[in-house]
Amino acid sequence: MKRSVSVPVFSLTALATIACMLAWLHLVESAAAARDAAENLARIEAYEAQILVLRNLDSNAHLVGEQPTEATGAWVELAKSAGISEKQLIEINRLPLSKIEKTAYSRDDVFIRLDAVTAEQVVKFCLLCSNASFSYSPLSVQFSATRASVAEGKLETWNTTLVLTRILYTATNET
Repeated sequence: MKRSVSVPVFSLTALATIACMLAWLHLVESAAAARDAAENLARIEAYEAQILVLRNLDSNAHLVGEQPTEATGAWVELAKSAGISEKQLIEINRLPLSKIEKTAYSRDDVFIRLDAVTAEQVVKFCLLCSNASFSYSPLSVQFSATRASVAEGKLETWNTTLVLTRILYTATNET
């Protein structure tokens, strides 16, 4: 009779062990799911913060065919802020918008020619343009030597050609 009693006890012990192992596996899986959920929450909160920052930025959206309208006066004021006189600002020419293929974006370029400016003035002007509300970045900067010789104690000056650019979202209709 003792044998019949030990078989059910052994079976119950085996079942209890299996149940404990299954509960432990479920606990491990739940802990991993909780870590994933916490990581996802942190990522979502970071995206939310980025969205809030972007909402406060000025929009660079224009309708197709519409040309941006920064006035020449705005470029002159930026140049003056960089220590460049109107006399040194030879040319400001807005180039036509160029569509970036297979996207809803266009490139907006402005050609600027400066006469007898220092490298420091050019750098300041580029920084001011990129920090201005219409935010253009230098696409190309070319320096050529001026004809005047460098006198002792004077800064070296350059004739400079700049192409400043920005990327615009180009809406396809008014709605």
